[in-house]
Amino acid sequence: MTLRISFTTEQAIRLFELVFALTGILFFCHALHKPLGGLSSLIRYGVFLTSVGLIIFRWRMLIYVIKGDPFILLVNLISLVSFNWSEVPHESKVACREILYMVSLSLYLATRFNLREQLILLCWGLEITAFISAVYGLALPAEGIHQSGEFVGLWKGVYSHKNDLSAFITLGGATHLVLLFDRNYNRIWAAAGLALCVFVVLMSGSKSGLVNMIFLVGMLFLLRTIRWRNLLMIMIFATIIGTAIPVTTVILGNWDNIMIGLGKDPTLTGRTDIWGYAFTQIEERPYFGYGRGGFWSRELDYAAEAGLAVVGAPPVSILTPTYRPPHSHNGTVDTLLEVGWIGYGLLLISILLMVTRTVKRIYITETPEDFWPLIFFTFFALYNFTESLMMIGENIFWVNYVATALTVRIGGQEELPERPTIRYRYRSLQATVPLSQARQKTPV
Repeated sequence: MTLRISFTTEQAIRLFELVFALTGILFFCHALHKPLGGLSSLIRYGVFLTSVGLIIFRWRMLIYVIKGDPFILLVNLISLVSFNWSEVPHESKVACREILYMVSLSLYLATRFNLREQLILLCWGLEITAFISAVYGLALPAEGIHQSGEFVGLWKGVYSHKNDLSAFITLGGATHLVLLFDRNYNRIWAAAGLALCVFVVLMSGSKSGLVNMIFLVGMLFLLRTIRWRNLLMIMIFATIIGTAIPVTTVILGNWDNIMIGLGKDPTLTGRTDIWGYAFTQIEERPYFGYGRGGFWSRELDYAAEAGLAVVGAPPVSILTPTYRPPHSHNGTVDTLLEVGWIGYGLLLISILLMVTRTVKRIYITETPEDFWPLIFFTFFALYNFTESLMMIGENIFWVNYVATALTVRIGGQEELPERPTIRYRYRSLQATVPLSQARQKTPV
């Protein structure tokens, strides 16, 4: 008896695109770097070339999504050509290629998949990342656990540092959290994935990751009040905003006393010292910054001088073995250093557009995935306060932000007749109905 498996051409193409998209997400989650070693570079180029080819094939859809948010593409364009004003153009040219790799996948995701499908693919990618990291932590402790230093015994999984593991897996927890409210997705699977993410974050010893995950849970329940469409909703948001402003003012005005009282370093382990130095340098080149990778280069003195602001020992030269931070540990500061106030201003416009469109979608529709852009933005803002997860290196955070910003326009690509849809038997990837029919869908 022979087992016969038949695929139509259309089914084969759809399957290929699913596997390809998931591979690209895994690459930018850095889940493949440690297991595959040098082969991950081949995946980088393969993902880039394939993305470009598929984007060209859907050029009409590409024009449509670009019109949705040209500002975010201008930010990427400024970063891409920033080697022209970098003090280390040879390094910046290499770093600028990373923008091409990330944006190509973002454009492909935005032109091929709707918001729900993007969320599910990201969820799967981070779920696999969490599983591989758990395997490294349990079966390969020499590779997956810190063996020395202040973090000895804490998990780092497929990453080089526990904080990286915490950031990626916390995002994974957020994706599973949103899908828990989706009745068309396997909720048992979503709960199991969320439990796995929480377990990995706990093993990384990251308190901030756990706190951020709890905060995202509260944020999700808060966003649900937008759908009440009554005076109570307005009162709740007015109270939150009215309370947040004076509370923030009090915290900032008494920052040192509060942190000392909590037994914490008021400088956030030197971060505020680095930020202070970085802002003095931003004033020197305010418009377009120092170019991608141009400020923290080891060939320049900026990183050593930033280290001086923390440790207080003047560097004799760029070869002096003093502390050299690899980045500012703040996404906003690093973005300003890379693309200046012009690029950062364009990014703020893009964020404002995304938030406004997302609130409208939440108010009009009744689908769980419409919560995702604001949940992701909240995660993005929380982590970029003490870490740099925006445009540094190759990362899924920037890939996902660009793809999401291009996807959330009202009356988006779900209503385009030319847009391909996934019609697999898997309930988790059923096609999305037009927004005009969204009110008939299952409420959250």
